[in-house]
Amino acid sequence: GGSLQIMAPRTLTINEYLKNNAGQDKVLLESDANLIQHKSSSVNVGPLTAKRALTGLRNGPTYIDYVYWSSPVAGQLTKGSAPGAFSPGTPPSSFFSYRESNDQFYETADLEFIPGKGYAVEAEVGISAKTYTFKGVPNNGNKSINIKRSANTLEGSPPVTYIHGYNLVGNPYPSNISFDKLYDGNSSLIYKTAWFWTNNKIYTPQQMGSQYEGNNYAIYNATGGNSAAY
Repeated sequence: GGSLQIMAPRTLTINEYLKNNAGQDKVLLESDANLIQHKSSSVNVGPLTAKRALTGLRNGPTYIDYVYWSSPVAGQLTKGSAPGAFSPGTPPSSFFSYRESNDQFYETADLEFIPGKGYAVEAEVGISAKTYTFKGVPNNGNKSINIKRSANTLEGSPPVTYIHGYNLVGNPYPSNISFDKLYDGNSSLIYKTAWFWTNNKIYTPQQMGSQYEGNNYAIYNATGGNSAAY
C-alpha cells in the first residue's frame, strides 16, 4: 500500500537489492535521479517506473528528429502500439538499431530493449517536450554487449572511405556511470573517446555514422569534455 518517489537530483543507495511489492507505478525514479546498488550480484524483485524528461524535440514536415535511447530496466518494450510500448508515436519502421559492418541504421527486430544497446528513435510528431517512462525491473550487475570493428571500406564514385568501428551503446543502469571507469575495464576493446548525441540543431542532409558532417555530438575523452559545436 506504500509508495516511493526518488526525486532529482537525489540518489537512493542500496547495499543489497530492491524488492517492490507495491506495483511498478508505486516506485518512481524521477528524471535525473539515481538508484545505485553496491552489490552487483544482488537480484532486484519487481518492476518500477524510471522517467526521463526531454525538451527541444523537433520533428517537422521538412526534417526528422531522432533521439538515442537505452533502457535502465529489463522488460521494457520497444516499438509498436501495444500497451507499454516506448515512444508510441514513432512509426515502427523508424525505431532503429545500428549495424557497424555497413555503417547503416535499420529497423530493429528487438521487441524489448537489450541492456547496454543503443537505439535511434524518431521523435514523435508534434511533441516538443515529453517525459518518457521505462517500466521494468531495474538492471543491476555486469551487463555485456558485443562490439565490433570491421575493416574500413572504399565505396562510391568518386570513392569515399567509410571508417568502421562505431558502435551505438547506452547506459544500462538507473544511474549515472563513469566513462573513465568503463574505459579502464575495457581499454583493450574501445578508444578512450565517447560521442554523446545531443542534436542541438537540425542538420537536414541525411547521413549515416562515419559520414555524418554535423556537429551535434558532445565529446568526452581523457583530456575532458567538449560540448556539441551547435
